[in-house]
Amino acid sequence: MLKIGKLEAVDCGVGVACTQGASIDIGEATMTRTGVAVLEYADVRDVKDIVEALGFSRETPAGDVKALLEDVLAADPTDRPRAIEESLLSRDTLDTILNGTELVDRIVRIADSPALKHIMQALSGA
Repeated sequence: MLKIGKLEAVDCGVGVACTQGASIDIGEATMTRTGVAVLEYADVRDVKDIVEALGFSRETPAGDVKALLEDVLAADPTDRPRAIEESLLSRDTLDTILNGTELVDRIVRIADSPALKHIMQALSGA
């Protein structure tokens, strides 16, 4: 069971990511303009919902999205927007449904989110 005493997912793309049927206990919650506050996906091998919630087309390869997130995490936090733009330019398979600053902002928020660990596991197929 995942227990979250207080969840404040203000302006984030994904606040919590979990597999379908997971037991989650959220105490106090504040969610504002999150796009997706709690993302429940059917199976760790079916990550199209996660890919889409991050701002990419459902057909974008999960491995490429994971590689972009790894690039972002490797960058200095102040350099993350540039790292995102460079990663997008170097991977022509990253088909975005969000544009410009909206996509960059969402990815930066995800990189700082406690949900990132679960998102990376799902994108890895683990």
